[in-house]
Amino acid sequence: MRLLIKFFILSFIFINFYACAKKVATITIVDDKSALEKQILGQFNEFNKEIYLLASVRAIDESGQLIKREPLAPDKRKVVSAMQRMAFNSDDIKNFKKSNVLAENNKGLIEIFQKNFEKLNDKDKQLVNRLVEQENEDRNILMRRILETNINLKDDELNKVSEIYAALRRDTAEPGELIQLPNGEWIIKK
Repeated sequence: MRLLIKFFILSFIFINFYACAKKVATITIVDDKSALEKQILGQFNEFNKEIYLLASVRAIDESGQLIKREPLAPDKRKVVSAMQRMAFNSDDIKNFKKSNVLAENNKGLIEIFQKNFEKLNDKDKQLVNRLVEQENEDRNILMRRILETNINLKDDELNKVSEIYAALRRDTAEPGELIQLPNGEWIIKK
């Protein structure tokens, strides 16, 4: 979950700076992660608040009337929808990761670990397949959004973004979860 939050933070700093231009913001990764995380977290919280107000009673003013919100741009709406679905599916994904049915690959996506998948009943297999499809679709939406809004990245550098995201996912994986190293080797995180 911490990794998911970090990725959302990194993703939405770009969205917060999104204006008329397609590529407008840049983040420089520095060694002092805590300082960078604090800086980004502050900016992310404002956007995150906007997302959750969409479906919250906090979107009602003192007189009980809905607070009118600016309509989200289609590209922003797509990212918000992806984040919401990722949050909704996160508990199920976490449970299947704990049982090593799902694993984090070295491309920033989740993958089915076939050996343990075969032990599931048909209903759980369908759920896992749906979760993988949705989660990977949502992650790709977020990674593409970073690519689109970062002036330092070219349109053909999605692999670079996915490798960075995979590293974040490996770093925040829970002990006992399957992760794939950059060289392709699968290990259980200690």
